[in-house]
Amino acid sequence: MRLRFLAAAGPRDALDQLSQKLAADRPKLEQVLCGPHLAVWVIPGTPAIAAPDGTAIAVGLVFDRASGRRLERLPDPVPADWQFVERFWGAYVLLTTRGHDHGALRDPSGGVTAYHRRCEPLDIYASDAELLAASGPLEPDPAFLRHWLTFPALRTGLTGVRGVREIVPGTAHAWVGREERVTLPWNPWDHAAPDQAIRRFEDGADMLREAVLHAVPRLLGDSAGTVVQLSGGLDSSIVAAALARAGRSFRAVTFATVTPDGDERGYAREVAEHCGIALAELVEERVAPDFAEIPPLALRPPPNALLRRLHRTMSNHLALAGSDLAIDGAGGDNVFCALSTSSPSLDALRRKGPRAGLAALQDLARLHGTTLWAAARAASRRSRRARAAWPRDDAFLGPDAALPARADHPWLRDVTAVDRGTLEHVQSIAGIFHFLADPAPGEIAVLHPLLAQPVLEACLRIPSWLWIRGGRDRAVAREAFRGLLPDSILARRTKGSLVSMFMTGYMGQRTAIEGLLLEGKLSQTGLLDHAAIRDYLRRESQPDDARYIRLIDLASAETWLRSFDL
Repeated sequence: MRLRFLAAAGPRDALDQLSQKLAADRPKLEQVLCGPHLAVWVIPGTPAIAAPDGTAIAVGLVFDRASGRRLERLPDPVPADWQFVERFWGAYVLLTTRGHDHGALRDPSGGVTAYHRRCEPLDIYASDAELLAASGPLEPDPAFLRHWLTFPALRTGLTGVRGVREIVPGTAHAWVGREERVTLPWNPWDHAAPDQAIRRFEDGADMLREAVLHAVPRLLGDSAGTVVQLSGGLDSSIVAAALARAGRSFRAVTFATVTPDGDERGYAREVAEHCGIALAELVEERVAPDFAEIPPLALRPPPNALLRRLHRTMSNHLALAGSDLAIDGAGGDNVFCALSTSSPSLDALRRKGPRAGLAALQDLARLHGTTLWAAARAASRRSRRARAAWPRDDAFLGPDAALPARADHPWLRDVTAVDRGTLEHVQSIAGIFHFLADPAPGEIAVLHPLLAQPVLEACLRIPSWLWIRGGRDRAVAREAFRGLLPDSILARRTKGSLVSMFMTGYMGQRTAIEGLLLEGKLSQTGLLDHAAIRDYLRRESQPDDARYIRLIDLASAETWLRSFDL
């Protein structure tokens, strides 16, 4: 399966010219819609269903909420955006046209990426930078880096390319004449509202189990060569268990570091044996990372060189194994509300009263291995702090580089009155999209089924304090899959880590990182604090904080800027 597309809306003569250009420059693109004002092309293997009259097309997978069946064609007429997300779910972008007006709706899971740019007289949509460049050259927008650096992991509609905007999951963009109208057909707060909350822990577990077992197997579509990226942690294990329960055919692959902290092969083997599936094991190669390697053209700085090396190892394996779809447990910590703060106890106190607040404090103390009084003091301190719209980070930035306010994210509007834990839950879900890669040429589709709309909606209805019941993180998810996974997996309190791999790569390549940051394009923008970077990099001992990862990410931003010169 692939999930890559290019679309254009506008006058027929301009569409014809683009079509001729693509036929010459991109002969492998397959045209799946040729309407009077809308044309759509896909990479072969990308599913798409059109309306009978050619006025709409959905790129990706769409399922009927009532029956669970996958749509083979769009309904006639196509429902309005807010009705569409109520009746259907999946991994899709819906493109519609009405006369000279047009619009695009992206499903809440973000399973199919979607970007927009205006190339007079056409509006261009695409899933990734490589296809977007077919409509014209891409130029970096250095101003974007100020926001990217100040508010880490906040993926808004901003991109690092001039004139290109991302359509945020759950939003719809419509162009009526020359006016853009952005709406939010799917809003997380409709499901996280107090009147939607599940009251009983057991009911939450039953609802979540049903949602996961319903959604995860369906997202495989027609794939006959699905591979689960199985870490052995709770989240990817739940994905594997859901597929096994549905009788879907799949294999698994796991990645291990050469150090014990990132080697979870024992857990992965246990899950694979339980599910009755084959497991391939990949081990980190002891090769020095090349932080100066120029990545392929992208709309934002890509993951750092260490993560790109891991991704390349996994991609090579999937290609050699003949896989046609990869799925993983990405987003599990986020949707399953794995918060590290005391906010759930404050939510319980506010919504359920002193007895529930005390019980949540006891759960919090057990979760973090501390005393009830220490948990209470942490909750008291947190209650006196102002709610943060998004965490800021000015490490290694110049005095005037950090932005005073974040860009708008449609999920994070008007949140001053919501419960703290619920806000942190929604923020966490919004934040995971920063770490999800756009599709790339030659690679199979990667889906993250724990972000599927039915799963999102179920998780948002579960109050934050239920997620720490019994002093366990993601407690509702653990209970939901009791009997479907080995008890040892459900009882795990540790997680695999890439810290040793990161630390080894950093310590061995500090000189290269210093050269990139102090002599490169990013340095010329005036955003960086040269003295702070130099002092940190020249420490002889290993860092005792996580700011070295910030420097590795800054090196990625530098090589991203250089990619536009190729």
